[in-house]
Amino acid sequence: MTDILTTMNERQLLLLIKSCNLRKKHEDILIMRYVENMSCQEIADSKGKELQTIRNEVCTARKKFYNKIG
Repeated sequence: MTDILTTMNERQLLLLIKSCNLRKKHEDILIMRYVENMSCQEIADSKGKELQTIRNEVCTARKKFYNKIG
């Protein structure tokens, strides 16, 4: 199965993420990771959180995203 988060262009992906009505924190983390192409370390540094916390948040946000789009 192709991973939609890594194959769509930035504009399409942004629109899709915004249309899913995810919680703000999940939407933000997906945008930072997949639209802005930030590494988990870069996200952790910008949010002042531990790297593993960000990895967990990305994983949770991805699951919620995929549950929304089917």
